[in-house]
Amino acid sequence: MTFYVSQPYNRVARRMLNDVMQDTQPEYERRIKVPLNVQAQEDAFVITALLPGIQADDLNIQIVNENITIEGEFQKVGNEDGNWLAHEIPFGKFYRSLSLPDALDSGKAEAELKDGILQLRVPKAEEAMPKTIHIKSK
Repeated sequence: MTFYVSQPYNRVARRMLNDVMQDTQPEYERRIKVPLNVQAQEDAFVITALLPGIQADDLNIQIVNENITIEGEFQKVGNEDGNWLAHEIPFGKFYRSLSLPDALDSGKAEAELKDGILQLRVPKAEEAMPKTIHIKSK
């Protein structure tokens, strides 16, 4: 399930396929792909994720070496009754895992969740920072 549908004429076919596959897919294959941006700065990486309706307590963020994992669950909006004409608001578990090019300092990471947007700033580890070597001349 995605946040945005780019081709409206495929909605009916996608809905029919999702209905058929819903009962046959394992839970991990039905997870929602959360859109995010990753910005490399000189001393850190800044990850911005779109998480509408998520509370800070419902998020789990793990940082190990150069890997970041963000996971949680979107709650269902509305009820099962009724004749839905469109049902695009995602619900269920989500999981994103990133592997960044440099080692990270997880002890100095900072996260903020405001208006459904997660901003995670993770500094690069000291050993991953560029070093300047001064040359002595004789």
